[in-house]
Order: sequence, then C-alpha cells, then structure tokens
Amino acid sequence: MKRMWIRRIGAVCLLAVAAAGYYIRFVPDAELAPHLKSLRRAGQLTVWEGLPHQWYESELLESELRTKQTIEDHGFPFYAKSQQISSEDAGKIKRILLNPWSYRRRAPNTKKTCGGYHPDYALEWTDTDGKHQIQRCFGCGEVKLYGPVNDAHYDLQHSERGLLVAFFKRYRVQLPKGKLLE
Repeated sequence: MKRMWIRRIGAVCLLAVAAAGYYIRFVPDAELAPHLKSLRRAGQLTVWEGLPHQWYESELLESELRTKQTIEDHGFPFYAKSQQISSEDAGKIKRILLNPWSYRRRAPNTKKTCGGYHPDYALEWTDTDGKHQIQRCFGCGEVKLYGPVNDAHYDLQHSERGLLVAFFKRYRVQLPKGKLLE
C-alpha cells in the first residue's frame, strides 16, 4: 500500500515537472504572447526595407532620403514601396519568429556599441484586432514588436540572426550596397 502511494506521488511530481517544462518552453511571457498569437494567425505578410544606418551610413542615408520615396514608421524611415511575402516564405519566417525561445528580454538602459537601434526590415500584417509589426535590427539583434494591444522590446538570440539575414536578403531590392548586411 505504501509503495503504491509513493508511485502515485512520483507520477504526480513527474507530471508537474513536465507541465512546467512545457509552459517554460512553449508559452511566451504576457508581453510577447499577443504578438506571437497574432503572427501565428496572420495571412499575408508585408516587408518594408529600412534605409541605410543613421550612424555608419549617414551620407548614404541622406542621399536616399533626398532621392527616394520614403515613409516613417515608429520614428524610423523605410522605403515607401513594400513587398508581399510569398506563402512559402511566410511559413519559413513564421517558423523562426514564432519560437518563444528566440526572444530574450532586454535589460533596461542597455547601451549598444552598434551606433543605436536601426531597423533593417519591418515585417507587417493585419489581424482582426489591427495592424502588427516586427522591426528587426541586424547590427545589434534588437527586435521591436508593435501592435494594437501593446508594444514589446526584445533581443533575438544570436543563432537566429543568420537565418533572418539570409531570409531578408531576398527582399532587398531598394537598399543600395552599403557597409551593412554584405
């Protein structure tokens, strides 16, 4: 009888550890969750190319702002012409960005040596609750998520950088050759 109770307690403990592991692995924090939930449901994804870096490529940036059509979104310039992502590519980018382990919470007041945040690309979609956007800086790894519910600010794991650079290079049609992303 005593042995049976020990087995039951052991089984309950094992289930509790498995549930905690599942939660830690697959359930993002409350700030990130609405963005990932919306991205999972997203149909059409749109890419906006960011302009040259404001510090490393300041002359090229000024030239592009004078000669090309641009828009500003969340305080940063992007080329005015967006591109639709194919459904095959949408599946690929979602597999990378939907992994909650890819995101690391940013420490407050963290200083970067990259010359400041600069979104190289923005990925945008519209969901039933409104417009969502992920802006990604390849120089420092920062990612900013904007949506109708909340905004979130993270760093993506370094291992994801190469995958995302390779992915977004296919959508580089307006940005002239410069120092970054080469």
